[in-house]
Amino acid sequence: MNNNMKVIIDTINELGQIATTQAASLEEVSATITQITENSQILVDNMKLN
Repeated sequence: MNNNMKVIIDTINELGQIATTQAASLEEVSATITQITENSQILVDNMKLN
C-alpha cells in the first residue's frame, strides 16, 4: 500500500512538472505570436506610407 501511494505521489509530481513546462512553452508561443503580429502591423503601416 505504501509503495502504491509513493507511485501515485510521484506521478502527480511528474504531471505537475509537465504542466509547468507546458505553461512556460505556451507563454513563449504567445509572446512570439504577439511579436509577429506587431511586426506585421509595422510592415502594413510602412507599405501604406510608400
